[in-house]
Amino acid sequence: MIRYRYKAKNNDGKVVRGIFYVDNETDLRDILSNQGYYLVNCKKIRDTSEFFSDFQKIKMDDITNFCRQFGIMLKAGISISDSIDTLKQTTQNKKFRNILEEVHLDILNGTKISDSFNKYPKVFPQFFANMTSIGEISGTLDTIMLKLADYYQNDTRIKNKAKSALAYPIFLIC
Repeated sequence: MIRYRYKAKNNDGKVVRGIFYVDNETDLRDILSNQGYYLVNCKKIRDTSEFFSDFQKIKMDDITNFCRQFGIMLKAGISISDSIDTLKQTTQNKKFRNILEEVHLDILNGTKISDSFNKYPKVFPQFFANMTSIGEISGTLDTIMLKLADYYQNDTRIKNKAKSALAYPIFLIC
């Protein structure tokens, strides 16, 4: 739910201002019209937690979990749109949730999922977007997502081992 600050009028010219939590501007218009008002203007209000979510980093573990859950949902026969919608609601990382929201909207507007992932190169690596594109074309997106999850999990494990192996020599040098 998004918080909107609005200004509305009725047929008598009475002006009403307030704040509503709705999914989108269309829902706000519908609610106000049911109350006998028409929307003059509205503005999204960002929560302070939403402001700080811009500084929140999306970890590779988040991407790995996303790939695994997305692959499992696709393998179970759930549509891409419904899968992304479910995953965006269950993710804990607010920045990642906002990105999945945008990806979901792109999919609903007819954009290929790989093109939507390409819009966020800092979050989804080029390899990820390319493999997603291959999965879309070949019809094996579910298998590709599960293999990507395994790949990123192994990659993270190897990086962590390398960091651990370098910790003692760095300590000695210091």
